[in-house]
Amino acid sequence: MSVYLRASLRVLLGASLTWVLAASCLSTACVSACDSAPSATRIDRTNGLRFEFYWSDASEGRAVRAKLDTDGTYFFAGGTDANYEDFSWSMLLNEAQIETIRKLVDASELCTVVGDAIGPGECAIEFTKRDRNGKCSVRGKGETAAIAAFRAYLVKLSLERFADTMEALPKGNAPKSAH
Repeated sequence: MSVYLRASLRVLLGASLTWVLAASCLSTACVSACDSAPSATRIDRTNGLRFEFYWSDASEGRAVRAKLDTDGTYFFAGGTDANYEDFSWSMLLNEAQIETIRKLVDASELCTVVGDAIGPGECAIEFTKRDRNGKCSVRGKGETAAIAAFRAYLVKLSLERFADTMEALPKGNAPKSAH
């Protein structure tokens, strides 16, 4: 083999090897960069408040399950779905609704319950709240007026999904036409 041919072969092999190494480094850098990409962050609209609430009254055959996430998403289930921990509906709450929930949670005093007697009655309640101050959990029987107000508001929120339909229905005070 001539000297010229050997030199040309070395140049070609060196160039090919350089391209292979460059491509390898480039793909490694891409994979590394992709692995370290920032994950999606959720917006905290509730100032850290999140909860799960379950209420059931066996004598009436009724149950309610509600959950609030820190991004303001509210989940709701009633009846059989509530008993099987299957949320059947969700919505994003506005600021006024979140503030109302915060006030009702505080007024319910569920985080101050000692023992399993929450209030009068035989309904069952499970409640877990987490916020920036920590976590509280309660499981017991009975319901105070403040807890009933909290539960009533959670049910009222679930009815928001029907607001447009209800508004579109004919009003009962419409004048009757003369025949």
